[in-house]
Amino acid sequence: MRSATTQTILGFLGLAGPAMGQEAPPPEGPGGENDALKPPRTCGTDKGRHRRERDMGDPDMRRFRKTRGAMLVVAGTIIGGLVAGGVAYATIPSDNVIDGCYSRSGGTLRVIDSTVTECKKGETALAWNVQGVQGDQGIQGVQGATGPAGPAGPAGAAGTSDAYTVFTILEPASVSVPAGNYVVVGHGLVQNTDTDPHEALCSLQGVPVSFADLGPKTDFAFFTTLPITGTVSLASPGTITIDCEGTTPAIVAAELKLTVIKVTSIN
Repeated sequence: MRSATTQTILGFLGLAGPAMGQEAPPPEGPGGENDALKPPRTCGTDKGRHRRERDMGDPDMRRFRKTRGAMLVVAGTIIGGLVAGGVAYATIPSDNVIDGCYSRSGGTLRVIDSTVTECKKGETALAWNVQGVQGDQGIQGVQGATGPAGPAGPAGAAGTSDAYTVFTILEPASVSVPAGNYVVVGHGLVQNTDTDPHEALCSLQGVPVSFADLGPKTDFAFFTTLPITGTVSLASPGTITIDCEGTTPAIVAAELKLTVIKVTSIN
């Protein structure tokens, strides 16, 4: 008996016989009647021999016989492939579980498709998951070695700064600035108006930063220019002031020049 797939393949190749579970109809004669229903004809052996000789001499008949044989081979190959494919397409694993059979006598293990195959007598059925349950978290590893220092980054963009300046005569120089860090650069021209020598000094925010001894006004050393430099940090808006004076009122600041520059930080 042939399966439906085999019957379909043979039908495609022109070799199909009766379907599964059916009997082949009796051959029909030339008149459309079944020869099986007629009395058998009497023919001698010479007539059959002459037909075979005629067929062997006919090229078309020989080609038909060769083609029919080749098609039978092809049909057998396809059917065999389908049978093997039925095994290859077995659902392993089934429902994310691998099933197997363990032979208690020989110790062999074979994997099966539990939907179509059962373990044999003398075998123990086994099953295990394709993916096991998640394990416990492992312990923390040891601290790795410190890596090498990375390359220096590119230089940042230049920042901005604010500058404040003032010039005065015979009075302190002062500028009002917002909170921040400042670099102060200035100077004071001081002179002695007395006939006796005296000391002069200049200060920043009331703190002396430079000194000079001035001779009497009759001497060429009765005046000089003193530098005034330093830094000032203000937590809130305020003023920055420079001034020059002496131990007596005879020392005066003829002129003062103050420049204040705001910076990001003072190191």
